[in-house]
Amino acid sequence: MSELIARHHGALVRLAESVVKNRAVAEEVAQETWLAVMANLASFEGRSTLSTWIISILLNKAKNHAKRSARAAMPLSETETIRSGISGRRCATGSMEAAIGARRRSPSTASRRNGSSRAGICGSM
Repeated sequence: MSELIARHHGALVRLAESVVKNRAVAEEVAQETWLAVMANLASFEGRSTLSTWIISILLNKAKNHAKRSARAAMPLSETETIRSGISGRRCATGSMEAAIGARRRSPSTASRRNGSSRAGICGSM
């Protein structure tokens, strides 16, 4: 195992760095890769070369780390925009309480009471 690490570690760190854009994080991803390789070596089926299998593990870990980092680094304003799109927007025709009440009623009941469609009540819920 130490010979394998000595032979491939530098290349793995460079490859990880091309994905995560940070040398220290790339080192961490490479170390996590070696731990995964040791833990899953018995499941290696030999359908590819060992180095290709190790690289695929590394790339998956690096991509996952980059995605987590991108979410964590998202500015608050973007987070709020995303949340508003998921949880519903403020109503143009009334308060949030009215919107919640309108959501509880069927669209036909809400439109009969307010004389408007559900889309008119709360935009695109």
